[in-house]
Amino acid sequence: TPVALPFAANPLAAPIRFAAGPEGIVATVDNDIWYSADGHSWTHAYEVPRGSVIYEPVAGDQGWIAKRGNASLGTTTLLVSGDAVTWHEIDLGNVGTVSSVAGDWLATRHSDDWLHTEVLRSANGLDWQTLVDLDALAPSAADAAGYDGATLTGTDDVLFLSPWQAGHCYS
Repeated sequence: TPVALPFAANPLAAPIRFAAGPEGIVATVDNDIWYSADGHSWTHAYEVPRGSVIYEPVAGDQGWIAKRGNASLGTTTLLVSGDAVTWHEIDLGNVGTVSSVAGDWLATRHSDDWLHTEVLRSANGLDWQTLVDLDALAPSAADAAGYDGATLTGTDDVLFLSPWQAGHCYS
């Protein structure tokens, strides 16, 4: 059944991205986050100032994380919520990717000089610990200038990590 989306009226808007999880659905477009418990009725959940954009939402077992980018400052901030009402802004530096794996959050981030990429873990999206420096796993590949990010997926028993560098994938 078609549903009229209140945030889809602007043809000049950025692409709409959705993330559906056990707590409902969030949609990001431009500098806004929208929330729906059922996909039919939507409420405006969060807005950042113009000049920022919210993108790449990810749903986890207990909420969502989306990225907030500011192109003029070259920064990325994570927006974290368990209820789509209260959103926390978490600054981890240059975040590449965010994934929900086995009930936890995993993220990759680049060092300030872009020569290293770390994998971080969080149980709640607010407190993060570094698990590994990807460049320590494959130092010969890292000599070319660090990884761009990594795809992280898995279960309770297995984590699949596929870092990429300048369009080349390593597994």
